[in-house]
Amino acid sequence: MGTVRQPGNGQAGRLGDLQLRLLGPVELLAGGRPVDCGPARQRTVLAALGVDAGRLVPQDLLIARVWGDAPPPGVRSGLYSYVTRLRRVLHAAGAPGSAAGLVSCPGGYLLELDPATVDLILFRRLTRAARQARPGPAALGLLDGALALWRGPALAGLTSTWASTTRDLLEQRRVDAVLGWARAHLDGGRPGTVIGALRDLLPRHRLVEPLAARLIEALYADGRAAEALDCYAGVRAHLVAELGTEPGTELRQLHQAILRGDPAPAAPGAGLSAVVGTGLAEEGDLAGGGPAQAGSRCAHHAVAQARPARGPSGARRLPAAARRPAAAARFRCRWASC
Repeated sequence: MGTVRQPGNGQAGRLGDLQLRLLGPVELLAGGRPVDCGPARQRTVLAALGVDAGRLVPQDLLIARVWGDAPPPGVRSGLYSYVTRLRRVLHAAGAPGSAAGLVSCPGGYLLELDPATVDLILFRRLTRAARQARPGPAALGLLDGALALWRGPALAGLTSTWASTTRDLLEQRRVDAVLGWARAHLDGGRPGTVIGALRDLLPRHRLVEPLAARLIEALYADGRAAEALDCYAGVRAHLVAELGTEPGTELRQLHQAILRGDPAPAAPGAGLSAVVGTGLAEEGDLAGGGPAQAGSRCAHHAVAQARPARGPSGARRLPAAARRPAAAARFRCRWASC
């Protein structure tokens, strides 16, 4: 397994100590201090180049990421203006040479920045290294480092279709990493360590049952069975109201174990590599200009986004054909493997 390079460890690239942060509001740091990157669209250009730092981004792809499928007339001139301003920003921040940080190439542009100084790319590397490592303190430390990079929703403040799609995809990968991190701590007998983080994340992902299962399991293992049962009741009520369906097998079995006072059953596919998954935000995931991943989710995620229709009683329910695939896939899905 190759060495994962951390920002600021003396191995930075051609832009010295610059760091690009995308896992939250888009920020460029020089010597640890924020640099003004301009208005939202200019920051979108920077982010669209930053996700592929060190690699050529074709001009048409860059335009699609920033302006979507219907760019305005004169968009290439507009892009050139933003690129020119970003070159000035990079130069003022310490890039060697007036335009060395952002290079024009035949057909596109290349941001000359060490990929290890881009938090999104470092997150991918750390989670991939954790998946490949032997389960234990080293793998857990890699996940700790990966999750510590997050400062809020990725690409916060950017509104292009590509930015919104990428934000959703990266949030899914964050949940995958949290599941692996929580699983490792639970297996190590440290349930109290994960309760706070899982409680913070669950309200934003109430239909992701593995997340709820890990919180309920952690509460139960920490001697808080009443809280675990309350959490299950809340999750069940939300699933019935939103999808018109009962919790999946894993949650039901966990609930029954708590009622009987039995040990929590083993989670399906438990283990760090199974939970973190094999497709965790690799470079190709972010290539599209629009919602390229829309068709890659499993039945659970497709159903979770549907608008339930109201039945004769007024209760919102999905058609049976839509509900059943979700019930079958729910306890297996980890997003990254969909």
